[in-house]
Amino acid sequence: MENPVPNQNPTPEQQAIPLTDPKLIYCNSAFIESLSNEEMVFSFASGPVIINQFVFHPKHAKRFLLRLQEKIKEYEIKNGELKTELPK
Repeated sequence: MENPVPNQNPTPEQQAIPLTDPKLIYCNSAFIESLSNEEMVFSFASGPVIINQFVFHPKHAKRFLLRLQEKIKEYEIKNGELKTELPK
């Protein structure tokens, strides 16, 4: 499966890594495992088992947050408001 890249001439920072074996992963919890000036480690778990981790530079984490907020807003316009809160 080919991973489409919106910008046909991306900078090295923008290049997408093609997915060779895309899989849907379902998780019921996500958390930030560590923070530093250089990286943020996001962990995704299903029950007590961490199933995937992603490491972002803080600027990329912020971009991810902004894109996620945009997509959630689009979803809510189409499907209604999502009512939720952070777990305690």
